[in-house]
Amino acid sequence: MAALVAQGGLAHGPRHHAPHEAAQVREVRVGRVGFGNGVLGHGHVWQESSGSAPRGDKLCGIAEARKVEVEMKRVFLGWEGRLLEKAANWLVEQFEDNLDGVLVALPGAHSGRVLLEALARTAGKGLRPPHMLTSGSLSDQLLAVEGCAAERLVRTLAWEKALRELPSHELKKLVAKEPGASSEGNWAALADEVRGLFGEIAAEGLSFAELAKSTPLEELTGERRRWQTLELVEQRMQALLDEAGLHDPHRARLQAIEAGLTRTPRAVVLVGVTEMNQLLARALEICTAPTTALVFAPESESAGFSSAGCLIASEWAERDLSLGREHWRVVKNPTEQAQAVASCISDWKGAYSAEQITCGLADPEVSPFLKSRLAESGVRARDVTGIPMEQTAVARLLGALHKFLCSAGFRDFSALVRHPDFNAALTQATGGLEVIEICDEYHGAHLPWHADGTWMAAGTEARDLELQAKLERLWQAVQDLTRGLMGNQTGTPKATAPLVRDFLTGIYGQAELDGHKQADRLTIAGLRCVGQALTSLEEIPSNLARKGSVADALGLLLANLANKGNSVPPHAAQPGEPTIEILGWLELPLDDAPALVVLGFSEGRVPEATRGDTYLPNSLRREIGLADEEQRLARDLYATELLLRSREEVVFISGRRSLSGDPLMPSRLVFHCPPDEVAPRVRQFLAGGTGGPQRVDSRLAAEAKLAVGGKRDVPTKISVSAFKTFLNSPYNYYLIHVLGLESLDDRAREMSSSNFGNLAHHVLERFGQNPKFCDERDEKKIEHALLGLLDELGFEIYGKGALPAVRLQLSQLAWRLSKFARQQAQKRAEGWRIRHVEWRPESGGIELLVDEEAIELRGSIDRIDQNESSGEWAIWDYKTGENVADPLGAHRAKSGEWKDLQLPLYAHLSQEITGTTVPKQLGYIGLGRAVENIGFRPVKSWCQPKGEGRTTSEIMEDATEVARQIVRKIRQGDFFEVGSFPTYDPIFAAIAGKGLLAGVDLDEFEEGDQ
Repeated sequence: MAALVAQGGLAHGPRHHAPHEAAQVREVRVGRVGFGNGVLGHGHVWQESSGSAPRGDKLCGIAEARKVEVEMKRVFLGWEGRLLEKAANWLVEQFEDNLDGVLVALPGAHSGRVLLEALARTAGKGLRPPHMLTSGSLSDQLLAVEGCAAERLVRTLAWEKALRELPSHELKKLVAKEPGASSEGNWAALADEVRGLFGEIAAEGLSFAELAKSTPLEELTGERRRWQTLELVEQRMQALLDEAGLHDPHRARLQAIEAGLTRTPRAVVLVGVTEMNQLLARALEICTAPTTALVFAPESESAGFSSAGCLIASEWAERDLSLGREHWRVVKNPTEQAQAVASCISDWKGAYSAEQITCGLADPEVSPFLKSRLAESGVRARDVTGIPMEQTAVARLLGALHKFLCSAGFRDFSALVRHPDFNAALTQATGGLEVIEICDEYHGAHLPWHADGTWMAAGTEARDLELQAKLERLWQAVQDLTRGLMGNQTGTPKATAPLVRDFLTGIYGQAELDGHKQADRLTIAGLRCVGQALTSLEEIPSNLARKGSVADALGLLLANLANKGNSVPPHAAQPGEPTIEILGWLELPLDDAPALVVLGFSEGRVPEATRGDTYLPNSLRREIGLADEEQRLARDLYATELLLRSREEVVFISGRRSLSGDPLMPSRLVFHCPPDEVAPRVRQFLAGGTGGPQRVDSRLAAEAKLAVGGKRDVPTKISVSAFKTFLNSPYNYYLIHVLGLESLDDRAREMSSSNFGNLAHHVLERFGQNPKFCDERDEKKIEHALLGLLDELGFEIYGKGALPAVRLQLSQLAWRLSKFARQQAQKRAEGWRIRHVEWRPESGGIELLVDEEAIELRGSIDRIDQNESSGEWAIWDYKTGENVADPLGAHRAKSGEWKDLQLPLYAHLSQEITGTTVPKQLGYIGLGRAVENIGFRPVKSWCQPKGEGRTTSEIMEDATEVARQIVRKIRQGDFFEVGSFPTYDPIFAAIAGKGLLAGVDLDEFEEGDQ
């Protein structure tokens, strides 16, 4: 595996390849192809063809002046049936089985693969296939670009350097606030934005200089100055690339068109290409090869298509669709959208196999719900876009390392050591340490902000000291595995690349990876791609290779991985494995599955919403001929009509709410219908569905069952607090106390309610352990003692660099303890003295006999007081919630039913020191948010409902009998009743089929439910 990284990938060779060996390079002189001085410099001699008005420096009617209408043969293949089968038949009719040298361009890569399969079926084994490519890459195959093109990474660095060199007064024309000298991310983001802007306008044959002089901006002085500043940046960027012996590919394409340098393929065929930028139009115009546009529409629709087979937006933007209400379903949320797929399949009554069904995703948010729903039913969801390279394990490892190097935060450190591959290496290096468990325990106890090799321990507690020692071993192992990458070293990206290779070799060098296994296949692909990206870092020209930190170099590497747009193709469907393919919206029109379900058919997705463009608002786009909202609308209207006409079955699904609960609107395409249809469609959407229950195909039905763990042991002991868990939800008891599940979260930035309560308990425990404090009657001295103990414990647990939220919580607890000091002083004045804190029986518990078989009852009582005069006892439990409940109401419902057994069982547990099951006082000590929630709250009467006529002793015995009933159920394994399952923990809630992850009804969700 090390070789994959060291060699920089599998393929080597020139960065640019001619599409065919036999392609001819020709130099042609043509008219109507000038692109102005802003890109190409001076000295060009304009040649005007007949009917073309010469243009000066100012562009008037810039869109129309530049627009090239390519003349080519159009063939209308209709829009019904299997579209790419028709295209394959036409190609074989024209070229028979020899399509070598023919360029076939399609809108997307997936449609190219489908067409190739159709050609193989049509032409047979003798097929000599054409060169398939996307329309976006066609111009590079038609133009003979000379010289060495700069990679995107290098171009972005050139833009960044040019922007950094701008005088402040010029830079302020582009950004409101100048990025600081060390704001690498901000500079890189600005450079990436400007590079993308230049690429977009260059595809239309424009330059920054030309836009600055254009008519639409002549009245907008501020806007014109911005474009003039961008012109300066462009000139400097080009100069930097020239110094490095490289060229910008956008500029090179324009130069090739100006010089008439083309390759001549045997023929060019555009298959279903409905959009074309001006660069491609001009490349096709000067190409002498015969060119044909295959249009998927009947010839009666020819008025809606240009001479190149592209959509004429004005002809489509206002037309009605044949989308009937029977094709449209409305559901509430992503979960129901996924469920609706099963409903559609049920409606088709087994007419289609999984392989004949495609799911289209207009909204990526629905994807995990769809995949999960299909997987529950034994159907694999195959996303044809594959897995983005930045999501591979290798890239995620580098991303985690980068984040930690940037922040030095414990949260990012924890994320790094959680990475499965890094975690495995750490486990081996540390001799088997439970790395994740150690980090979670430390975070839960101390909420650390930074991770720098120094670790806190609360006092001299053995467990904390042991944890500290483990963390020191872990930190050393991290240092060893990341040798050279940690610390504050500076250098060029070229110097960092070998360190990254060594790091990855240490993690993956000895791994035995099997390319037939999905996880290993992704790792292999990730190593190859990272190897290539590291080579790119090493090849950054010296005039652009700025010194920086290791984190800066890793940031460049990760940006390069993401920007390449690489993905790992999904593995092929396996025999006997039902597989439904998932496609994005733009890939759907030319897919050949006869049955289709489109999910996420919402406004903002179809058509896609355009974010506020800093430089190119929609009005300016229209003026200069760039793709605008009208063109996107026309594209999606045509695509929808094509889907409706070409499929046997098609259903569009709109959700009413997003995953986060935000309201959604249906796609405006739904309302491209006759006027009398608008109101019924509005009513259909507002009703939230089509009415009536949804049927589910039995093959896709998944019965909801509670998860069951492995073999369980019959318990021999039980804690007092566990009874409340069982009374609320037997299944929650099962998860926590039988399976031993625990939800740990290293994302917390403040004390959880339990940690807050534990800290208060520890303060009061230390207070009660000091005889001097227990005897104290002075309120101020009690307050001083409590606050001193809080400061002491707060420093031990959270250190001097506690998180801001933790510091605020410490202040809140200090206020509560201050108010409690008065209550404690009053109690002491009444003769009550603290005798025990955190008390438990000497043996650890007492026996509770249930059906002649004992179970040990265990618990720790927060505080036991005794009155010095009467000798009576009081048992207290500290409560630190925001609102402290009445202890009677917390234990018994108004009907008399038990909700909690804690205090009665504490009385039972403490008999060995109190000598009674009915102490004088039994209740809570509140430390709530408000003054009225602070103080002693004894139970005045256990009768519930009032006047039930039983003595306290009888009620205490009743509580003990309820405890025995629960023990019987536990012994019988009677756990599988959800009851009042708490939903505050999303992981536990999902296991129990509750909460957002399990598809909560977002319309009915209210604050406070959690």
